Amino acid sequence: EKIQVSDGFAACLFSIESGNHCSLRLIDAAATQIIASYPGDAAYSPAQSDPWPVHVKETPKIRTETEISLVAPDQPKYRLGDQLTVSVNLTASQTAENPLSGTITVSDKFSTCEIVLPDQHACTLVLTNGTANEITAVYSGDDTYASSTSAGHPIQISMMEVMANSIQ
Repeated sequence: EKIQVSDGFAACLFSIESGNHCSLRLIDAAATQIIASYPGDAAYSPAQSDPWPVHVKETPKIRTETEISLVAPDQPKYRLGDQLTVSVNLTASQTAENPLSGTITVSDKFSTCEIVLPDQHACTLVLTNGTANEITAVYSGDDTYASSTSAGHPIQISMMEVMANSIQ
């Protein structure tokens, strides 16, 4: 029978005849211990080692910067129901083998639209609340790249339009 070594996420097996070790790849930062287990056989009972504490550091991710590059139409005041095309630039502090992937969520805190990378760079945000005063873009991050949030892009919604809609 083989002995299994596991951190609860990954495992490796070895037999006494092949040497007293195996290579365990630590794949999850939530792993806190390693345990060796023997399932037993006709001559020996199952056995388990005491836990061996481990600390797995998460792989550092490449820093990103998210920036709202364009809001169209660009005007001093908007009305409820206006549809804004929001373009976002996402840059990484260094290049990697994998392109940027994931999603960018654009929001005014009341309505949202989503940009799916790497193919899209803009989405249409519909203004639905008169108290919205800025738009932000949040990149989700992925296995290689860290998440990031843009600075707020200020907007103003005409209060005359808000009050007229409230009265009707």
